[in-house]
Amino acid sequence: RNYDSAVDRENEHIYWGALGINFTPAIALKAAYYGQENDIGSGDTDTANSFQAIIDISQDALKFTSFWAEYRSFDEGFFAWTDGPWDMYGTVTGQNLGENYDSAMFFYLNQKWTDQWSTFQRYLVANPRADGLDDTTNWTFGVKYYYTPALSFELLYDNIENAVTNADRDDSLIRFRTEINF
Repeated sequence: RNYDSAVDRENEHIYWGALGINFTPAIALKAAYYGQENDIGSGDTDTANSFQAIIDISQDALKFTSFWAEYRSFDEGFFAWTDGPWDMYGTVTGQNLGENYDSAMFFYLNQKWTDQWSTFQRYLVANPRADGLDDTTNWTFGVKYYYTPALSFELLYDNIENAVTNADRDDSLIRFRTEINF
């Protein structure tokens, strides 16, 4: 979809509900359901849904790393309104999640070594909706340094294969990022 102006979204809605169960202060199971109504023109709407299940284990429980495992399914037509880095899996999958994918598995590990240093790893595998296409995969290794609680620097290596379900649309990058929080 191509949105030319904010007016195009006036007749589109997302309804969602979420719940979580904390088994211990460090281990949680979370789930969310999203219902989406998309304006497809001429006053008609299309509905699409997404389901998300998450296991979240903090570093307090595992001692050496935190662990986040997420499964997400998409109905055909489910659309992400944002596609920034790691908003709905970012530019790796694009915004047309339901057009391109049936489901995705996402894993995130984070190791906090001190109050200033941490390392992290991410892995995504998204299953294409159409037959004959390869899975989209993305893996990341990075290190983050907090100069102050509001200022951090991040250096990472990112590898993408079959981005947005396109075979041989592979890329890798080394990124240095400065983050300032107000």
